[in-house]
Amino acid sequence: MTAVISSIGVRHDGAHDLVTNGLYLDLRHALRNPADDPTMRYRTGLDDDVYAHVLKTPGALP
Repeated sequence: MTAVISSIGVRHDGAHDLVTNGLYLDLRHALRNPADDPTMRYRTGLDDDVYAHVLKTPGALP
């Protein structure tokens, strides 16, 4: 079995249209949302500091 995890920018018009199959989980309130920090808003989870920011959420595991 393979799991594919994708992230969408839900603040953008049409973002939910990108979810065409599978399960959609909105984790904006469960994990730190980098988009809430203006210095990270236009970066991605591939950036080390964004990755670290999300993992600073209490209970988050790498």
